[in-house]
Amino acid sequence: MFYKSWVLNFFRLGSPPKGEGSHGEIKFSVTFLIFYVYKITMKKNKFTIINSTAVPLPIKNIDTDQIIPAQFLKSINSQGFGDKLFFAWRKKPNFIFNDKKYSGKILVTGYNFGCGSSREHAVWALKDYGFDVIISSYFADIFKNNALNNRLLPV
Repeated sequence: MFYKSWVLNFFRLGSPPKGEGSHGEIKFSVTFLIFYVYKITMKKNKFTIINSTAVPLPIKNIDTDQIIPAQFLKSINSQGFGDKLFFAWRKKPNFIFNDKKYSGKILVTGYNFGCGSSREHAVWALKDYGFDVIISSYFADIFKNNALNNRLLPV
């Protein structure tokens, strides 16, 4: 028997500071209290509290090829993909992941995150980079299922 459920108990986004950032950068913090139950027969894994700043990535329609390019899909082991996350975008010096002041376990993205091909490697890359929660207004169905199966919480 297989059950998945999550309850978002408390969520607060702080307002971004006004007048800061040269490229319309978004700065905010996220306070999260999440209860996540994942049962497969007798096994239980829980998220209880994640208190972290968030990394903003306000881009719509981020597909799995942008998350992890096909050239890195040679392994079936879920480790070692974090440094390849958003590989092409990280070559640009102004990409948010290259800025040391943005770090955290929560990624806030635009609409339709994880669209495109159904590669579980995209979730592996996000988890290996250190993300535990992805916030978006919409997730591609296959990406969402892959995320839940790999303990990456899509909210």
